[in-house]
Formats: sequence, C-alpha cells, structure tokens
Amino acid sequence: MLIENALNIGTDEFYRALRYRLCLTVMLINTEDKEAFNVLEKLIRQSDVLQQIDADTIIVFLSHTTKNESTLFIDKIKDKFNFSYTVSEYDGAKKQQNEFKFLESLFLKNGDKYFY
Repeated sequence: MLIENALNIGTDEFYRALRYRLCLTVMLINTEDKEAFNVLEKLIRQSDVLQQIDADTIIVFLSHTTKNESTLFIDKIKDKFNFSYTVSEYDGAKKQQNEFKFLESLFLKNGDKYFY
C-alpha cells in the first residue's frame, strides 16, 4: 500500500525523469518527530515533492538530483530533527526502468537505517 501511494505521488516526477532523461533522487524518511514535515517543507526547493505517507514516513522526490548530490540535502536537515532515511537514484536515461520495482527496493532497503 505504501509503495502504491508513493508511486501515485511520484508519477509526474518519474515521467519527467524518463521524458527528459534526468536523474531523480527519492528519499524515504522515518521519524517520530511531528514537526518534521513542516521543517522539510521549508527546506526543499520549489521543484521538489514532499509527501507524508503515514504517521512516521515521509517521501521526498528531489528532481534533477543525483544520489551524491542528495547529501547536501541531508546536511541541511540532519541537525533539525531525529530521523532515519533511505536514498536511491532513479536514472531517467535508462528508459526501461520500472518505477514500482524501484520504489519496492527503496522500501525494502529501509531496514538499513542511518540515525542522526
């Protein structure tokens, strides 16, 4: 269910990444901090997408951002609240990528958590 919600949220972002052959970084954030969404909302760019998908899980779509570049975003938020995260890069240049499989692997990787 969470994967389907995330896929629905990111449909436009995945389309743009494929259409224009761009990278897209997707970040899954787990936190019990009730203010995390508000903090993140103030720190993302206008072109990014932020969505709360359950009580403790937030998904962030960082458009035109590589996995390595996403570390800048992590640096901006790591002192703001306690969280764990998983990050993966969706490569729009690979025309045959399956968005569902991509998100499924992102959710499965969430077992390896990094705490700040």
